[in-house]
Amino acid sequence: MKAYTHVTGGERIRIEMLRFGDHETIRQVARQLHRSASTISRELRRGLWFASNGNESYRPCHPGRLKTGAWTAGPFYSALTARRKA
Repeated sequence: MKAYTHVTGGERIRIEMLRFGDHETIRQVARQLHRSASTISRELRRGLWFASNGNESYRPCHPGRLKTGAWTAGPFYSALTARRKA
């Protein structure tokens, strides 16, 4: 039985660089970090934040339906934000 280990701060930085800097897929990032793709996906989901004009914590029900504004850039992943949330 393999024990679960939390994603480290260094791994979060690598995830941010590989996924959003080099635009690699979740599976490619997982292979490079020797982690499961589901672990990387879960980490990205937990660490995502959405830019907004006034309140960073605001998320619309259907952000994909918005056509203009700061939402069109998509969600962002920040290793520091993810670490703080963890």
